[in-house]
Amino acid sequence: MESIFTKKEERPKISAFLMEVAKDFVYISDVFEKRVFHLKLASVAWNIACVDSTSTRNTMLNNFLQSFKGKYTRNELQCLRRDMLRLINKKLELHPDEKNIIIEARLEPQGDKDSVFIASLAYGSK
Repeated sequence: MESIFTKKEERPKISAFLMEVAKDFVYISDVFEKRVFHLKLASVAWNIACVDSTSTRNTMLNNFLQSFKGKYTRNELQCLRRDMLRLINKKLELHPDEKNIIIEARLEPQGDKDSVFIASLAYGSK
């Protein structure tokens, strides 16, 4: 009887996929805490991109951005929207059929570089 779990080396590396989409965005800052925040934003963008309906993706993005109102200026919110849309579109371009959603994203310092740890779950059909 074959296991329902695939061998570790056969599973897609969502962390590698995410960093392919968002590495420049995550590492735009030298400050570790900002890189962690950018990784979290990239994870949200990834999850939004996993939804098939464009109108639902737009609603999800608008709802997400609402949580920042009052904390950021109008200009900062416009920049955040632009960045999130770029990440969403890049994910759709590079990995349109990848439907694993990210449930946890961690960045941990490992010497002079960071390691990315992602926990994900399958969403929808491939």
